[in-house]
Amino acid sequence: MKNVIKVLFALVAIMATATAATIEITAIKQIEEDVLIKNTGEDAINLAGWTLSDEKNHSFVFPDYSLESGEILTVNSKVGNNTDSIIYMQKTGRGIWNNDHDVATLYNENGEVMATKKY
Repeated sequence: MKNVIKVLFALVAIMATATAATIEITAIKQIEEDVLIKNTGEDAINLAGWTLSDEKNHSFVFPDYSLESGEILTVNSKVGNNTDSIIYMQKTGRGIWNNDHDVATLYNENGEVMATKKY
């Protein structure tokens, strides 16, 4: 019975890793204030309720947006009009991404870390 439980835990861990690996932050362009997020999985991911934040806890909660398989979404921290491939965080004033270092973290709607990128 203990071996069955160990196998089940291992399968759950593998499934969680596979799920987490289906989305990644591919780049942070700190001068442009862009974060590029790519769906590397086979299925679309609805980002509604997901959060993108930096190391100083500036955060953005995504609206209803379906990131299709293979698609790259640009999230810009400035004010602007959203398009099919760019979502604006509507932050006024200075940019949020530090020029010398920062960390972008993407959380799903349950607060679980799905992707992170450091520079």
